[in-house]
Amino acid sequence: TIQLMRKLTFFLLPIVVVLVGLFYSNRVYSSEHERIQDLSVQIVILDNGQIDISENIKYYFPYARHGIRRKIPYIKVNNEGKKFKMAIKNYSVFDETGKKYQFEKSVEGGDVVLKIGDPNRTVSGTVNYIISYTVSGALTYFSEHDELYWNAVGTSWEVPIDNASVLIKIPRELGKDELGVECFTGKQGSSAKDCSISGFDMTNNINLNSTGPLDYGEGLTLVVGFPKGMVEVLEPEKDRSDLILYFIFALVLVAALFWYLIYPIRVFLKWYKDYKATKNARIVAAWFEPPQHDNGTNFSPAETSVLVDKSVDHKDLTATLIQLAQKGYIIIRRDENDKYEIEIIDGKPDTGLKNFEKHILDTVKEHAKSGVLKLSDVSKSYKFGKDIMNFNDKVSSELVKKGIFVNDPHKAHTFYTGMGVGAFSTLNILLALVSLIFGRKSALKSEKGVEKYGEAVSMKNFLVSQDTQLDFQAKNQMFFEKLLPYATAFGVEDIWAKRFSDLQMKQPDWFVGDNFTNASYTGFTHSLGRSFVSSTSRASSTSSSSGFSSGFSGGSSGGGGGGGGGGSW
Repeated sequence: TIQLMRKLTFFLLPIVVVLVGLFYSNRVYSSEHERIQDLSVQIVILDNGQIDISENIKYYFPYARHGIRRKIPYIKVNNEGKKFKMAIKNYSVFDETGKKYQFEKSVEGGDVVLKIGDPNRTVSGTVNYIISYTVSGALTYFSEHDELYWNAVGTSWEVPIDNASVLIKIPRELGKDELGVECFTGKQGSSAKDCSISGFDMTNNINLNSTGPLDYGEGLTLVVGFPKGMVEVLEPEKDRSDLILYFIFALVLVAALFWYLIYPIRVFLKWYKDYKATKNARIVAAWFEPPQHDNGTNFSPAETSVLVDKSVDHKDLTATLIQLAQKGYIIIRRDENDKYEIEIIDGKPDTGLKNFEKHILDTVKEHAKSGVLKLSDVSKSYKFGKDIMNFNDKVSSELVKKGIFVNDPHKAHTFYTGMGVGAFSTLNILLALVSLIFGRKSALKSEKGVEKYGEAVSMKNFLVSQDTQLDFQAKNQMFFEKLLPYATAFGVEDIWAKRFSDLQMKQPDWFVGDNFTNASYTGFTHSLGRSFVSSTSRASSTSSSSGFSSGFSGGSSGGGGGGGGGGSW
């Protein structure tokens, strides 16, 4: 037994020594690694539009240093590249006991630099720095809400950060529905969300925490949206220090205007190419079926409408919801106050739906309360409007994917709308008019798309036709309901319903409401459309008067104001 113990000791001892050595070396490396052990930021949004910031930085020095350099950006850049200056004042630096630190303030580029520490003394180990300052011009003001989009932990720190947290205090208590909160982590431009949000249910305190350490160059950015009028408007000032750059930009703009004399012609010819192709489309007086894809499935109402007018709008969305109701996924209800709501029918698989139909169904489910979505609620909802706006892209991209369009009609519509507005701002009226009238309709259809276009226009002709010879096709409710979503997408549902005025309709299974009449069909289509116009117009207001984007629309780490970083000296 003794001999066995000796053999085991001889065998295990080297392994134990190696493991202990590795553990000890890791501990030594960790302890000698310069870093921020904890960075806690408190941001107080004041009634006057300013924000008070306090940064509690626990900085670990493994070897003797004088202190730290804290870089605080005071420049904000909007979507157009224009620079704005935030006013930063009331700087102070204390330790955890309230003792003041010596510091020097300077300006480097767009940063205020605080050089904290005594050049005649050194420090080591863990040192606490509490840096406080007040910022004017940090908030951004949109048409529907006001917002703080702020890099609480900047992406320019030269050392890793073990833990980062933020406490935001707003002027008064708000409910969850009145407050929008988002956070982003990672390197500059990252949309990662390795952070947690808590404490914003009927309170004026919001807590954010990184869910892990932040490496070199990683930060924590927050977005807080709140109702308008809660704080005073305090915009940042325009930075006029780059007058030479502005002069060069003006020269480039003048040169570009000459080129823009040619560009309107190019846009017009692009539209004319598709117009000429569609002139050869076979269009008949009446077509009783929607176009079909190669696999035999019908074009949806939204696809058919976009094929004809090259734009996606609330009528297409309304038509899609009607067809979802007809397929048994939802029920449209009208209450005693003539208000409309959508009830979800659970349990039916969505395997037969197209991508954009699934998206709308999922969006309705997400925003429904207890399985019911009230249109009066969504008409005021910023988030609902933002979610359903993705419907436009999905419908349009589906037609490109199936070879109906050569290029995306919704993207063309959006691009040339922006081009037209931008041309007006440069007084290029010709380009503006050509972009808005022709450019938005310039998406090119394929040969197959031209053929399907002829069928779609022929069906629309039937829907709006007053030819009594065609009345034999319009004398039963089943046929009326089949083409109702298509009439809605084309915006001719009133004309289509009028043709059935002599027919006594029965209330369909997918619609619930008292005093049902033929007019009930068009009543809810108009109500649905108004609700979606209201919600999407709110969601599309994501640019402020100064040209800044909302953090809720394409926000990212390091994308807001403030931030910066620093290191030791």
